[in-house]
Amino acid sequence: NVTGVQTCALPIFSPGTEFQSGAATPYTVPITVANMPEVTTITLKVSFPSNVLRAQAAVAGPFMSQGNVASSFVPRIDANNGTVDLVFSRPPNSPPASGSQLLGSIQFLAMAPGSATLTLAGSASGPNGQPVNVQFGSTTVVVK
Repeated sequence: NVTGVQTCALPIFSPGTEFQSGAATPYTVPITVANMPEVTTITLKVSFPSNVLRAQAAVAGPFMSQGNVASSFVPRIDANNGTVDLVFSRPPNSPPASGSQLLGSIQFLAMAPGSATLTLAGSASGPNGQPVNVQFGSTTVVVK
């Protein structure tokens, strides 16, 4: 373990494990942080099989806006390659965010029957730009 690097959990949760193929209503998959130490920037990449799921939209949750700070959120959806890149940041000189809360969510359409593993990777940095060690989770959903 590197001295001075804090560890937190950044799991991804699904509201349910079964989606209905061909449904016109998107399924929302929340991304929640747990026990996050002080951070000012979080960068994520969510990967999924594009033949089973199609990302429609991504929205920021309240975590990075703690204390009524106007945080920045930049999503980039690549539906064809099955990735969603998300960058959350707080403005310079604002206090860092910490704790456990909803970071954001992604809306998916179920495209075809099958099993879809959503994998999360990325990084986080603290108030002085130092890296924060983050543990990422994944979840599997079934499209019927």
